[in-house]
Amino acid sequence: MLYFDFSSMFKLRGISNPYRLLIQNGIAPKTAQNLVHSPVKTIRLEHLEIICRALNCTPNDVIRYKADEAKPLAEDHALKKIENKIDVSVTDMLKKISLEQLQQIAIIMQQQKL
Repeated sequence: MLYFDFSSMFKLRGISNPYRLLIQNGIAPKTAQNLVHSPVKTIRLEHLEIICRALNCTPNDVIRYKADEAKPLAEDHALKKIENKIDVSVTDMLKKISLEQLQQIAIIMQQQKL
């Protein structure tokens, strides 16, 4: 089953109040509440674009695939690429690493021109 997973992207971006972010970017309060608190299976393309602009991501970054045990996919199937995405807060991870490790990450980011 395909579904939208906005919560993982909010975590990765360190967004603690996704509802407020959605409202500030023009999504109606009721719609924002549904996007934040309910499993999302359908979404207006206009809203998806707003979210992608706000999070600097693509629709591919927020779409997930959950395997159906009755209809297994081959291990090399393209949908497997979106099956397991990282569900962590990078901000929280950065708070826990040593200064030396943080400096190494900063150097890598500078080399990548991020």
